[in-house]
Amino acid sequence: ALGVLPGTGGTQRLARLLGKSKALELMVTGSNLGFDEAANLGLVNQVLPAENFMEAALQICHWQTERQLPIWLLNMVPQWASSPLMAKR
Repeated sequence: ALGVLPGTGGTQRLARLLGKSKALELMVTGSNLGFDEAANLGLVNQVLPAENFMEAALQICHWQTERQLPIWLLNMVPQWASSPLMAKR
């Protein structure tokens, strides 16, 4: 799910991104999109493989650090990496 609510402007942004037809279709049907379809529609920037998700995500984080993201965000990376939610299942 995109996780947007009509009151927060999500429906308007979705229509601008996908066009009115596709946005309306997704909102009315409530259907879920697969990773590849979401990527093809431009809803996500990249789909990372499950096998090496953490390594790929950290590579993106390191790339972002080179672009000088705010320090408070960079300090969150170690916490995310060691989170029980990120542990292998």
